[in-house]
Order: sequence, then C-alpha cells, then structure tokens
Amino acid sequence: MSARNVTGWATVFAISALLTSPKALADPISDGTAMSVRYCGVGFLGRDADKQKNYRYLSNSVLKDKKNIASISPVLLSVSQNANPKLKVSNANNGSNNYSLSYIVAAEKFEQQPYIYPITHKKRYNNIYTVIINTVVFDLQNSQIIGIYPWVYQFNEASDAQLSELEITKRFADFFRKPEAVAGSDDPSPDYMLAAWAKSVGGLSLSTKMKTISAAPVTFSADATSALNSTATHGGTPQISTLSRNLTTQYEAILSQNFALPIVPSGAGDQFVASIPNCVGQGDVSLRLPMPAYRFGFEVEQLKTATVTHSVKRGPSGGGGTVDQNEVGYGARVRVTVLQSDELDTVNGGKIVLDNRVRLTSSKTFVGNREFIDSAQYEKLLVNLMSQTVNNFNNPQEKWLKDHLSAEESKTKPSAVRAAWTKLFKEKIGSPILSQGSK
Repeated sequence: MSARNVTGWATVFAISALLTSPKALADPISDGTAMSVRYCGVGFLGRDADKQKNYRYLSNSVLKDKKNIASISPVLLSVSQNANPKLKVSNANNGSNNYSLSYIVAAEKFEQQPYIYPITHKKRYNNIYTVIINTVVFDLQNSQIIGIYPWVYQFNEASDAQLSELEITKRFADFFRKPEAVAGSDDPSPDYMLAAWAKSVGGLSLSTKMKTISAAPVTFSADATSALNSTATHGGTPQISTLSRNLTTQYEAILSQNFALPIVPSGAGDQFVASIPNCVGQGDVSLRLPMPAYRFGFEVEQLKTATVTHSVKRGPSGGGGTVDQNEVGYGARVRVTVLQSDELDTVNGGKIVLDNRVRLTSSKTFVGNREFIDSAQYEKLLVNLMSQTVNNFNNPQEKWLKDHLSAEESKTKPSAVRAAWTKLFKEKIGSPILSQGSK
C-alpha cells in the first residue's frame, strides 16, 4: 500500500533550521589562519550555455544576465557581512588577493503536490521550492578550490490553483530580496530566504588550514531498492539515481553545516565548473577540487512501512462510541561509515575509521482516508536520520545511541560508540565547532 490520503495543511519552513546545529550559529572561530578574500559576487554552478536547462526559473530572473546578477551580489555580501563581522572582504578589482569568495547558486527545484483539503474537501496544491547556495572560496590564479560550504533552503506554501510559470519564477526571485528588519525578538517571515541563509554564513570561519570532507553518493541495498520499487504501482517512486542524488546533496549540506568544514562535492570528479561573471566575465571557470581528508558514507540497508488500525473511544468517558484511528509507520536502517582518505591506497581509497548501523522510525496517526506517498515519506525519514546522526557525531549522546543503534550493534555498548565518535570527531577530524566547544 503506497498511496494514502493525507491532509494538506499549509506548511512553511526553512530546512536550514534542521541542518544548522546551535554551535554553528556562534561567532566565527579564529584560529590565526583566517584569510582575507576578494568578493567575486554571485555565480551559478555549471556552464553558462546550460543555464536555461539547469535553472528553469532563476535563469529568467536573478540569473538572467550579468546585470541581474550584479544587482543581487551586493545584497548577499551585505547580509553575510552583517551576520559575520569577522569576514574580511576586499574589492573584486583588487588583484593583490589570491583568495576569492563567491556565492554560487547550485540548484533550484520546484514541486507541486495536489491534495484534498479536509475541511472543504476541495483540491489544493502544496508548492515546494528548493534553492541550494554554495559559499565557495577559491584561488583563481592557480585554478584551485579552497573550500565549498553548501546550504539548502526549502519553503512550502499552499495554493487553491496550480501556479503559472510566471508566478513560480517571481516566487523564486522574491527569495533573493534583502530581509526586512524585525522588531525585538520576532523572527522574519520564513519566505525571507536570506535571513535563514545569514545564520549559516554567520558561523563560517574561512581558513586554509581546515580539512575538507565529502559525502559519498547515498546507496541503497537490494532490500531497500525493492521497498522503493514496490511503491511504483501507485506512481509515487522517483528513480533511485534521483533519490540518491537528492539525499547526497542533503547529506553534504548537513555535514558542512554541523562541522563548519568545507565539502568536496560528490560526483564532480576533480573539477568544479561554474559561471562567475563578476570575476571571470560571461565565460565559465574550471577549478581543481582538493582530495577530501575524510569521506562519509550513508548506505540505506532497509526500509519498512506498516499500517495499524486502533479502535479509539469517543469522549472523555467513552460514551460517544468508538472510531477507527489509523496509524502509518515508517522505518529505516542505515550503515554510516567514515573513510580516512589515502591516495596511495588504490584499492580501498583509505581506511574505514567509523562503521555503525543506526535506525529511525516515525508514524502518522489519523482518522478517515488520507494519502501518503511512501517514497516521499522515506526521503523525509532518511534526511531526519542524517541530521540526528550528524548531530550526534558532533556531540554523541549515550541515550540517543542506545535508542538508535540497530540490533546488529547489540554487542557494542553505546558508551563505547560514544567514546569512539568523540575521539574521531574532536581529535582527528578537527571541526572548528567542536574545537570551540571543547575549550
């Protein structure tokens, strides 16, 4: 059973709130190696010739041409400098600085999901917008990437009718407007993307001394693949390659945000290709990627779903009879690994320094008929498990480990896993956030 009726209450959220640990919002860490950079403005991932294909909506607004890009570049610089006073930026025309900084739009995505509103029983639409922005530091003279810090933003809102191309294009452009000042402790509206983005760049410390990390492409076992393929009878299954790519992108952002370490993007080979008009002109630039010091693996071994019906009494004393209450549950088991890279090891690529299996379940309870797309629920569950696991890489909690280590880890004490994770991430990988927290 894969397609189930679901409510469509409007939801508005920024996924960055899930991805950013509390420590990542602290003042930037100064280790004596912080660099000064020249600002190269806003760019976009990929070749200029592919812009229309890769950015269906943004290519008709903020990324349309050099003039449009030049208009939003100072907005992002102003927001980032206000959030991070220690960010040392010089003028792009100053050729004396080898290190450059650019905010690269890496992806856009729009999804429209129809649903039946339970109060009016009329069809409505859940509109999901996703934007990925990479903070990229590079040495233009030597065509070398120094560090990439990805960030993912997602915004949901409901509409009574399907949106037109023009409406979707305008909405994406609106995300790049400068946040308005808010009174007191009020939070800005969630559709102010740059207000949420500021929290991310506010925690970055740009340095030549930090280790780079990468996320290996998320993989699925034969059992997990079979579970996903079983949803295809209801048309709710994305291609495994697409789901893997989406989850890998999320994992890269979660890792970078939680550790404040630069990422080497998965699947990019040894080159980073982008269009950066402010420093390179209308042409593209190809920059060499460094070899990551550590590679993080996320292998989905098992996915399960089940439905249970409960008979629930109505009213405080049960005098109102009973009603059937349905509960849909989802579960996942994942193998998480960390590989210490060794370019001399041509067989394995390095040594595995972490290898554990973790699990997570979630359930939804409702009365009547509602529709869930299993593949979408699995994706949400896996992103949640990624976030919880990486948060515990940062600060291992024995209770969480006891609840979430899978049955295959029964011979391993949670206290031993906690000690191993603490030693690896504080002493070897050396996240600046963890170093700051240990002082």
